[in-house]
Amino acid sequence: MIEAFITNAGKYAEGELTGEWLKFPTATEAVQALLSKIGVDGARYQEYIATDYHVGILGLVGLGEIADIDELNYFASLLDGLSFEEIDRFEAAAIRGDYSGSVKDLINLVQNPDCYEHFNRICDDEELGRYLIDELETAKIPDWIENYFDYDGYGRDYRLNNGGIYTATGFVYRNHKVDFIEHYSGRDDIPDEYRVFAYPAPLERRAEMDEIKIPIAGSPDVTELLNLLEANHMPGAKDLLATINQVSAMEKHLAAMVMELGNMRRELAEAQRLNHPIQNAMQKAVAIIQGNVLDIRDKLNGIKHNIVVGCKNALAAVEARGLSALRDLTDFFKLRPGLEALQKDIDTAIRQDNKAIASIEAASERYHKAGMHLANTGRALLGKEAAQEPKPVGKLAKAFIAPIRADLTCLSAMNKYVDKAIGAVGRLEKTEHKPPIKETLDKHTKEIEQAKRDAPVRERQRAVPVHDDR
Repeated sequence: MIEAFITNAGKYAEGELTGEWLKFPTATEAVQALLSKIGVDGARYQEYIATDYHVGILGLVGLGEIADIDELNYFASLLDGLSFEEIDRFEAAAIRGDYSGSVKDLINLVQNPDCYEHFNRICDDEELGRYLIDELETAKIPDWIENYFDYDGYGRDYRLNNGGIYTATGFVYRNHKVDFIEHYSGRDDIPDEYRVFAYPAPLERRAEMDEIKIPIAGSPDVTELLNLLEANHMPGAKDLLATINQVSAMEKHLAAMVMELGNMRRELAEAQRLNHPIQNAMQKAVAIIQGNVLDIRDKLNGIKHNIVVGCKNALAAVEARGLSALRDLTDFFKLRPGLEALQKDIDTAIRQDNKAIASIEAASERYHKAGMHLANTGRALLGKEAAQEPKPVGKLAKAFIAPIRADLTCLSAMNKYVDKAIGAVGRLEKTEHKPPIKETLDKHTKEIEQAKRDAPVRERQRAVPVHDDR
């Protein structure tokens, strides 16, 4: 009954329309396949919108662009269970517009069928008047005046008194004798059997993660340059070494984050094996955290590459021009932009880790609340007192959250190392680059020798002692 054109929101904001049609009701596998096609992977691109709809029911003006796949699936499933007569009544009520401004309103409208009276195929006041009298017998008209009775006026009065309208499916009005009850208060109320959203399964990218193979501390070029700077008392040597040490420390924490991501994958696999209700929230968290780890890895690799290449270029410059080529090390190392970009990625990852923890805890709480309600039903049948509080976060959720917290610890440590590295780079940029002492002495000696060679002959002759031949 409903088909939505699901669009990659990130690419849409970049000016590219990338989307696919998705029919509702649907299944998790279909959702994952569609998201994979349009590039919504839960990492680089996480958001989607619905830019168009095909619907087989009139009055669905509140579906909106900001769609939720689970909510649309719940709504479409409810519609799928209606009879033809019930669909006609729902259409007429939706067209009336009392509860049609959002998918939430429409779901509640489906769940309150008795709040509206619908006379099928009644399209004007005269037809309404005749239907009221002939079918519903709301008034007794003697046969001798039937041909003179104002059915049109009777129908008009009934329509106006009840606030009714005519629609493509007939006459509809609100039955105020029945209270409209909000059974559905939002997305948290969607029953688990209708929850189908899941990002595409995270790709196994351990091999790609292990591509961090640029050993800074062990690089011959890095070691040679640091020794050269230290031996000649070059300014900036200490700050360059401090920067390299901070980056090396970040490498170790990144390796720990990769290990924790592996732990998350194992817990996710267990949840999927058990078909646990919180598996979708867990899968979304894995996709987001994996994307953050890859982004951080790429930034750190870029910084390491910059350092190694910078050392190699600095050594080549010394060979060509001597030690004077190292007077300004910042000519070889443009580190600040890379460090600032890395810090931005780390801050994003910290926020999303905290959000993932809150999401898993909320999903677990919903699951245990549902279990508590079910258990309380059984308790009531046995005459036992109902439980008042749901169980705390379950074992599976705790096991999954633990590596996220460990990931957060690594990120916080990396943030401190980035701060220290940026500070060292700042000092390196401000260093007053003077030539080394040895170079200054050598230059001064050469100037003295050259001055002696350039002195006038007569001055040199005066310096020669005069000998008396007598």
